[in-house]
Amino acid sequence: MYKVSITRVPLSAVVPLRTSELRPKRHPKDTITGGDLLSDSIHVAAISQDQLLGVASAVREPAPPPLGGAAAWRVRGVAVIGHLRGTGVGRQLVETACNLIADRETSVWLYAQEHVSGFYKKLGFAPVASCVPHHIAGLVGLYELKLSKRDPASNSADNRRA
Repeated sequence: MYKVSITRVPLSAVVPLRTSELRPKRHPKDTITGGDLLSDSIHVAAISQDQLLGVASAVREPAPPPLGGAAAWRVRGVAVIGHLRGTGVGRQLVETACNLIADRETSVWLYAQEHVSGFYKKLGFAPVASCVPHHIAGLVGLYELKLSKRDPASNSADNRRA
């Protein structure tokens, strides 16, 4: 596993890497959603030797059908610089973002592209639907993770479904 420091950062710190790695042909403002701007949104960055290596966000957003539209959190904008993919940086980012969610009685959901669906399954996200009504090409699945009551500082392996 690659040694990094994961820290909470402002939205402005995640947008450049999110844009360059996930939407390189888009304007940076096009990678920001309304949820990103909420005061309780969570933005985290992986940093090593003062270099930004990855980012992720968790935003309060109602769960889409078929999850019922209940209050929930959405993980989005998970991006790791290319040569560090597969080194554990993304896992650390997602686990940290989920651990920072204060409401432990909620679910966390995300849309995923096919090439990263296995990554999210290993983190405990379960596939819920294979059709996604979303404007971003390449998204193939809706995934959910149920958070459990626990000490938010503990390892997120405790959250994983069997």
